[in-house]
Amino acid sequence: MGGFISVLGGKITAYRAVAEDTVNLVCRKLGSKTLSSTAQIPLPGAPSPSQEAMEQAALESGLSMDTITHLGNLYGSRFSRVLDLVKKDVRGGQNLCPHSPDILAQVWYSID
Repeated sequence: MGGFISVLGGKITAYRAVAEDTVNLVCRKLGSKTLSSTAQIPLPGAPSPSQEAMEQAALESGLSMDTITHLGNLYGSRFSRVLDLVKKDVRGGQNLCPHSPDILAQVWYSID
């Protein structure tokens, strides 16, 4: 099939760069001089919350520092959105299992 472009395989750490190369190729084929600018755009949730912000969140939420750190690592600056769900309903702070820092509010957040 002439002109068909596909991307197969790759590693998650390289997907953004592969996508950029693909978009740039499509732009060139379409005669556009505009290229992808995603390399300069922070990912959603960037930057990660500061240690102070996470310590304050642990104090305010009553959740363990392990759980707060886990949320900060997963959601970056958006970790407070998960904590907002715990504020609305304290059941959201329940651990999903005793061997993991994941909490019920993460499930709610993923559905929302």
